Amino acid sequence: MAFIVGTAGRDSLAGHAGGDWIFGGSGDDFEISGPDADVFAFERGDGQNWIQGFTPSTDKLQFGDGITPRNLTFTPATVEGVNGLAIFYNPGTFESVFLAGVAALQPGDILHQALPPAYLGRTAVDYNGDKLADLLWRNNDGSIAQWQMNGPNILAGPILANPGPIWSVVGTGDFDGNARGDILLRNQDGAIALWQMDGATITAGTTVGNPGTAWTVQGVNDFDGDGKSDILLRNADGGVALWQMNGATITAANDLPNPGNQWSLAGTGDLDGDKRTDVLWRGTDGSVVIWQMNGPNIASSATIANPGLAWTLVGVADFDADSKSDLLWQNDDGSVALWQMNGATIAASTVIANPGPSWTVRAIGDLTGDGRADIVWRNADRSVVEWTMNGPTIVSSAPIVNPGPDWWLT
Repeated sequence: MAFIVGTAGRDSLAGHAGGDWIFGGSGDDFEISGPDADVFAFERGDGQNWIQGFTPSTDKLQFGDGITPRNLTFTPATVEGVNGLAIFYNPGTFESVFLAGVAALQPGDILHQALPPAYLGRTAVDYNGDKLADLLWRNNDGSIAQWQMNGPNILAGPILANPGPIWSVVGTGDFDGNARGDILLRNQDGAIALWQMDGATITAGTTVGNPGTAWTVQGVNDFDGDGKSDILLRNADGGVALWQMNGATITAANDLPNPGNQWSLAGTGDLDGDKRTDVLWRGTDGSVVIWQMNGPNIASSATIANPGLAWTLVGVADFDADSKSDLLWQNDDGSVALWQMNGATIAASTVIANPGPSWTVRAIGDLTGDGRADIVWRNADRSVVEWTMNGPTIVSSAPIVNPGPDWWLT
C-alpha cells in the first residue's frame, strides 16, 4: 500500500487503485476513498475530517497515538446536508471523522494500533538565537508552547499564545534573516499568517496572503539563498508554486512545473550545499527524485533511488556537518536508516538502529549546537526521547519530559 500524506493545513486527498494508507495530518481534511481497500489513519491533533466513499467491511479507520475504543464516540450526523456517521476520537475536543453516507460500521472496520511512519519530522528551529534548536508544541485546546532546549534539557517552556482552533501551524523558519525562528500559520479559510519571533515574544503577527483553500503549504525553506525562508505551495491539481519572502512580504510568486499527482512532495533541503533549498519528490512506486533549485528555477532534475515502499522519508537535515542535507528513513518495522547525500548522489547509506514501530520521528534539528542534526522521538505511550547524532552514529540517547497526551510537536 502506498502512503498518501497531507500537511499541517487543510488538505484534499484521494486514494488510488491498489489501496492506500491515507494520512491527513493536523488540520481539517477532505479525504476520498479509492477504488480498492484504503486505511484512513488518525491521531490526536488531526482535526475534523470528512471521508467520502468509505465502504464498511472494505475500508478501515486506524487510530494511533494511544486512542482506545473507549475514547471513541459515535453519533449519526448531518453535515452540509449529507447524512453520515461522526466519530469523535479525542475526548474534550471537536476532533472527529465524518463518514459521509455511512450509517454504521462493521466489526473489524476500526483498528487501534500505532501508525506507521508517514510524516517528516518537524523542523526544530532556534527561536532565541543561542544556536540550539528548540521545540514547538500545540495543545488540544489550541495553545502553542515553546521549549527552549539544550540537548534533552528544557531551559524554558513558555506558552506563546492560543491562535484558536481554526489556525494550524504549517511551518517554521527564519523569514526575516535575524537568526531567530518564526512561525507560519494557516487559517481554515486559506489565509496564511506569520508570527515573527524573538525567543518567546511575538514581535509581529501579519497576514501574508490567501492563495485559496486548494493550495497547501508543503515546504518552508530558503530557496533563493538570501538567508530568509520562502514558502512552497502545492495545489490539489498537482500544481506547485513558490513564494519568495522578505519577512511577511511576498517579493515574488512563481509557478513551477506540475509533476502530476502521482508524485508527492516528500521534503525539502539543501542537498548540494549551494545554500539554496532543493525539492524531493516521491513517486507512487517509491522512487525518489530531486529538483535542484535556484530560486523558482529547476537547475537540474535527477532520480536518486527507490528504497521501496516499506521505507518512509521522515527527516531532511544535515547529520554530518558537511553543509549538505541528508535523508533519514524509517521502515514499517521501525528500522531507521540514513542516506548521506551529495546532491543527487548517495555518498553513504547506513542502517542506524531499530527503536521499534511504536516510536516515530517528531522533530529534527541541532539541539546540541555541534552543527549536526539530532532526532526527537515520541512513543505511542507519549514518551519523548532525544538522540544526539554524529552522522549515522547515535552519540547519546536521553529522555525528554513527557508533556502529556494533550500536547503534540508541531
